Amino acid sequence: MNKFTIATCCFFLMSAAVACDVPWQKCWYGQTPQGQHCQGEVILLSAFDAKQALRDDSNLRLPTRAELETFFMSSHAVPLREHAHELQNFQVLTSDFVQHGNEFLVTTVDIRNGRIELLPWREPALVLLRETKNP
Repeated sequence: MNKFTIATCCFFLMSAAVACDVPWQKCWYGQTPQGQHCQGEVILLSAFDAKQALRDDSNLRLPTRAELETFFMSSHAVPLREHAHELQNFQVLTSDFVQHGNEFLVTTVDIRNGRIELLPWREPALVLLRETKNP
């Protein structure tokens, strides 16, 4: 194996470890963990509504696009991917957004394939939260 291949493999392994280092919520927003499963109804939120919901909770935050992309490559995302397939909703909200003219667009990551898409700031998507720091 050449040095570049080894370095690339180490980078991806370390990225996955870092992505899983800070705890992720085990269920989609609106649900609560019950053993190995999630109970309750998934609540889709727009970026605007997510920011409002998290305003008073400094322990949770929306993940970045890079964090979601790395997390979705890990085995931890398998149950969430399966549940998203049941819901037929695949866009997961990130904390990243851009301004296009006078419109705000939020970055989402497709849980099936990691594709990045932009949605209007007020269009609902799946939400998976992260804790702000390790316990």
